[in-house]
Amino acid sequence: MSTYYVRKSGNDSNGGTDPDTDAKLTIASAISVSDDSDTIDIGEGSFSEAVGDGWSLTMQGAGMYKTFVTDSTDGQRWSGETITFKDINWALTSASQFGGGYGITPSNITFEDSVFDLSGFTNAIANFCYEPSTGSRQWHIIRSLFIGNASFTSTCTYFFRWNNSGMTLEVEDSLFYNCYKTYLVGDFADDPYSNITMRNTIVANFSGSANDICTGGNAWGTEEYNCFYFDGLTVDKVPNGAVGTGTIVDQNPLFVDAEGKDFRLQASSPCIGAGHA
Repeated sequence: MSTYYVRKSGNDSNGGTDPDTDAKLTIASAISVSDDSDTIDIGEGSFSEAVGDGWSLTMQGAGMYKTFVTDSTDGQRWSGETITFKDINWALTSASQFGGGYGITPSNITFEDSVFDLSGFTNAIANFCYEPSTGSRQWHIIRSLFIGNASFTSTCTYFFRWNNSGMTLEVEDSLFYNCYKTYLVGDFADDPYSNITMRNTIVANFSGSANDICTGGNAWGTEEYNCFYFDGLTVDKVPNGAVGTGTIVDQNPLFVDAEGKDFRLQASSPCIGAGHA
């Protein structure tokens, strides 16, 4: 397994083998010289590009709010077979779908220690991970932050949407903030809700109607030790129609400064010590 480096100071004529003297300029160029199971190490800065399909890689950023991947057009698509994204900040503003709106979607995708910020999004519909075709797919979300846009008031948006029963979604130790309606998961065909696991996750300050977490309150496989805070909205459509073991409902998680995107918990937060190892 090899590591190829991408830096804003790089050049695509380089081999990508050294972060200081041989770095690539674009992610696509680094992928073009890589093999399956290699790592693409992306430095600080903003990168706007879409990459083709068929690869199995780890995309390693420089850390939260250091490596930014932005969309340049409505056609932003990232796809492949087995992909792990680590320490990357996704700042989407106009692309309608991420992860294969035309059915080219990673079969096994992991987001780890990453940020997904749609607070500047200009469209009314956004499917962050959308899989319209058949087949087995697995998505894993670990220690990641999702920031929505409260201005979505008429059209439903989703972070996760799929149309076949072979999907699995696992969310752990993450935060979803200020998202509209069924923003987290929804519009699932073939009722694969039983393949959803969520634990140790905060879902807070959803804007919009009561369809807050999932369409129709469908039963999930596992929902436990979470915090659902709706700031006065009803919770009739939480997973399973009832909260799971250890889950906190309608208690403000008490962020330090949510509007300023400081999601650390205050000392008196009810979420401190409420998770499960």
